[in-house]
Amino acid sequence: MARQFHELDALQANDDYWVFFRSHPNHPAQLRSTCRALACPKCGTFDAQKTLENGIESDVGTPATSRDAFLSCDYCLVVSARSRSVIEAVAPREARFFPIPNTEFFVLYPITVIDPPPDTKTYMPLEPARNGEPFQFRSKPCRRCGRRKCVTFQSQWFTVPDVGNLVGVRIETGLYSMITLAASHVLCAAVIESGLTGWRVYKDAFRN
Repeated sequence: MARQFHELDALQANDDYWVFFRSHPNHPAQLRSTCRALACPKCGTFDAQKTLENGIESDVGTPATSRDAFLSCDYCLVVSARSRSVIEAVAPREARFFPIPNTEFFVLYPITVIDPPPDTKTYMPLEPARNGEPFQFRSKPCRRCGRRKCVTFQSQWFTVPDVGNLVGVRIETGLYSMITLAASHVLCAAVIESGLTGWRVYKDAFRN
């Protein structure tokens, strides 16, 4: 029997907590040096996954929350050791957990990540998405790195590939990508039944 998938998300952090950026009290947050080193010199975008693989900077610090999952201000999914244990019990080897130094928290990144197909239609910035088209390119590719600064996603038209209990969908939000998590009904049930805090489950978010 094919698996049913729901969107697995988390509440936004209440405090000024960033992973890729460095917060400043008197001016906007600035991109960390590890991210700048990987940024395209023309468009400024950087590879979020590669940045995490290179290691999270030591001064990111401990989150001011007791929740088991939350989104940082730059949309990293931060999870507790408890969340990691529950996810790995149901979906072993389906996610990577990048440690935040000197804390008991991790940034979760799925192993299987779906990107928009190359023949995705390019839309005008405010043009409505066509019925049945889950991905929309809303910017031209950078002439140097080929990445697009804006890719939107309509999950209700997306069929999640049945390759495991956890699948990520990558969209572009400006300088970096953001992941939408599709989790199986079994994994979502485990998260809820374990009493983990901070998580949100959106049923019927996908075609399947």
